[in-house]
Amino acid sequence: MTSYCLASYGNWLFMVDCWYNLYLLNLFTHERIDLPPVESQIGTTKLERTLKDHKLYYLLNDYRGSSGFIKIFDFSGEVPQETFQCGVPGNSSSLDPIRNSWRIAGAQLVVTVTGDVLYVESWARPFTLLWSFRVYKVYSSGFFNKFEQVDSLGNEAILFDLGITVLANDDIVGFKRNSIYFKTTCHEKNTTQICLFNFETQEMEPLHKFDCSSQQQLARALWFLPSFKQT
Repeated sequence: MTSYCLASYGNWLFMVDCWYNLYLLNLFTHERIDLPPVESQIGTTKLERTLKDHKLYYLLNDYRGSSGFIKIFDFSGEVPQETFQCGVPGNSSSLDPIRNSWRIAGAQLVVTVTGDVLYVESWARPFTLLWSFRVYKVYSSGFFNKFEQVDSLGNEAILFDLGITVLANDDIVGFKRNSIYFKTTCHEKNTTQICLFNFETQEMEPLHKFDCSSQQQLARALWFLPSFKQT
C-alpha cells in the first residue's frame, strides 16, 4: 500500500503517501490536488478538527484528554475570525480508583445537525471489550463558556470519527437514533470492529468486523460519508 487516508470530507479524501507527500483525492472523479509539504514533528498533543458551514471546530487535547482547549473559527468573511474559545471539561484519569477501572481513550468535537457543538469523550476498560462515552454540550452563558452533560441525543446518531451527527428517526434506514457509531482495533488479530453504543441503555453492540492485511490499513481505517447532489 503506497498511500493511506488521514481524513475525509464529502467526496474528498485527505491522503498521504509513503514519502509523506500530502494530497486531496476525489473518490468519484479521481481528481487529485497536491498540497505543499509540511514539517514533521512528534508531540504529546492531539488535534481534532471538524469543518461545517464555513466554520472550523478545533480541539487540541493531550493524549489522556485531561487538558486542552476548544476554538471555533468563522471563515465566511474575507478574514477568518475566532468566535469561541474555552477549555475542555476537567476529568480524572479514571472513573474509580480500583484496578482495571475505566480510563479515557480519546476525545472528539462533534457538530450536530442543528449546529450545536458537543465535546465527546470515549472511555475504555483495560483488558476488556467494554466501552462507554460521555457527551457534553458546549455553549456560552454571558461572559462564561460552559459545559452541560447530555443524557440523550434524540433523533440523531453520532459518527464519532467524523465529528458529526446524522438524522436517525424512523423514516431513515441505516442508523439507530440516540446512538454513537465508533470503531475499535485489535492489533494482535489485525481487525477493525465497527460498534454501536446505545446511549439509552449504555450498552455496546458490535456491528461488523473487517480483516486488515497490514498494520497500516488497521491503523488508518476511517468512516467515509459521501455527499450526493442532483444536477
